[in-house]
Amino acid sequence: GYHIRSSHQFILEVHYIINIDELWKLRQWKREICENRIPILIIYKNGIPIETLDLQSLTGKSCDEIFPEKPNFYSYGQGYYQQIFGDYYKSSQATLNDGEYATFKAVIDPRNVIREGRFREDGTLIESLENNNEKEVRLGWRDISVSIDKCPQDMAWQGQEISVRAIITNYFAGSLTREKNSILIFAKLSKDRNLSDDDPYLAATVDEFAFAESKTINLKGKVPNLEPGNYYLIVKAELSGKSRGFPEANMENNIVYCSLNIQPTAQQTMKEQAKNGEMPPPSIPKEAKEISMASLPDLTITKVEVKQDCKVEITVKNLGAPLQDSQYQANPNILRIREAAGMHYGRALANFNLNDVDPQKMLKNINGETKFIWIIPKNMLPIDKDLSFTVDPERKIIERDEQNNHFSKRIICPLGTQQQKKTK
Repeated sequence: GYHIRSSHQFILEVHYIINIDELWKLRQWKREICENRIPILIIYKNGIPIETLDLQSLTGKSCDEIFPEKPNFYSYGQGYYQQIFGDYYKSSQATLNDGEYATFKAVIDPRNVIREGRFREDGTLIESLENNNEKEVRLGWRDISVSIDKCPQDMAWQGQEISVRAIITNYFAGSLTREKNSILIFAKLSKDRNLSDDDPYLAATVDEFAFAESKTINLKGKVPNLEPGNYYLIVKAELSGKSRGFPEANMENNIVYCSLNIQPTAQQTMKEQAKNGEMPPPSIPKEAKEISMASLPDLTITKVEVKQDCKVEITVKNLGAPLQDSQYQANPNILRIREAAGMHYGRALANFNLNDVDPQKMLKNINGETKFIWIIPKNMLPIDKDLSFTVDPERKIIERDEQNNHFSKRIICPLGTQQQKKTK
């Protein structure tokens, strides 16, 4: 048999039992088998011998220890004696790599130097027992691995639909078959990296995987009602169906993380401001809710385009009510550019205030838009990477829709490469 001791440590165990009857055989075995170091066990992998052991290497004892002068015998029938010694031998040569599937065979007394069976007192054979000296098993490396293909944007709001993409690889093989395995893949939100039953689900699915098959799984769902703050979006895969609960070779590669900051909604921001005495508490009757929300501005980025000389034109549009003069006077940070988020927050590259982005106050108009030019710094050139553009990143302006403030685009500036070559 075999078992997994810990992460990426495969152990083939061979259980052997050797029975010896009559004292004279002890002396014969000690001389003919042990001292001459005759092979007593051979282990094969896919038909190729990978380990050959004699009695000393098999047991880890000397011949005198294996065959003492005064052995402890047990009565076994009239005039017969028997010594039984055996153990589990753990092979250090029998190994499996990720996704590998192999046939292992253990053969004891491979040269048939030991007569095995039941004998009469005169030594004639009653029953041969040579047919239980071999054991063969087909084994596969049993493991499921998960890796992140794409995280969502690093900021989200309650009720916003987000998705996370992960690559699932099935290395879970049975000992006799290569049947497909049912694998449960789910995404949860947690304040820390320790999953609990109380952590809410974003999404979950069950899929069938053949042996050594990889699939890209997209999990999509709406952000549950959680308090604003920093969270981990955790993606985990585990065996389902008839294989559920079976131990794996590596339990540490079944889970991956994305960072996610849940931002307050407009209503939450208004309540918090009212609590701090910054504005009158909102009192919105049900019948007036739609009218009230329509009276809020709604900023979004509609277009990002790379121009000549590595200039990036960013179009910001107001889909809602006009911005007020007081908001221009406060001059909040209205545009943030950062590296697109992977498993962690992307690095911030630039921040711009409202008056820099909209000096003509075009966003004071319904459907008003302004075009802002960002010149990529020379120390960033050449550039070929995904960037994230966020309007009102610090939520200083209460909007009717907080879910359309992000815009992602891959920025490629070949002109930067040309300029760098000229410099050289």
